Amino acid sequence: MQNNILISSKYSNYLTDNERNALSELKEKITEKYSGAEFILYGSKARGDYNENSDIDILIVINDNYKIDKNISFEELEKRYFLPVDKNIEDKISDILVDIQVKYCVSIDYQIKNKSYIKTNLAGIVPLYQNIKKDGIEL
Repeated sequence: MQNNILISSKYSNYLTDNERNALSELKEKITEKYSGAEFILYGSKARGDYNENSDIDILIVINDNYKIDKNISFEELEKRYFLPVDKNIEDKISDILVDIQVKYCVSIDYQIKNKSYIKTNLAGIVPLYQNIKKDGIEL
């Protein structure tokens, strides 16, 4: 197993070795099943304003088959791009996360979203995604 998450040295002090190892294994196990998955650390561990009770906030972005067409109506956009991640995929990822949290004794709060959802302009108006765009660190 590789334990080399690509985190800028600017942020490396914000995660413990144990947290880095947990995220490395999480990334490895999920990308084995879902090629092209992306991982973004956000929240207090990304900003550096964490405390001893802070959890790890991570956005997991899964590939999907949707193509983004900026010339469609809002209603069509909502139908096509705001579909939740397939429940089966979400359950499998949740199982991996639970195992890793237990193994490493870390608390990980996570969001799982489709890539097309994240790439739409509408994702940019949601405060959570504005913060992730501003403070997030790709792993």
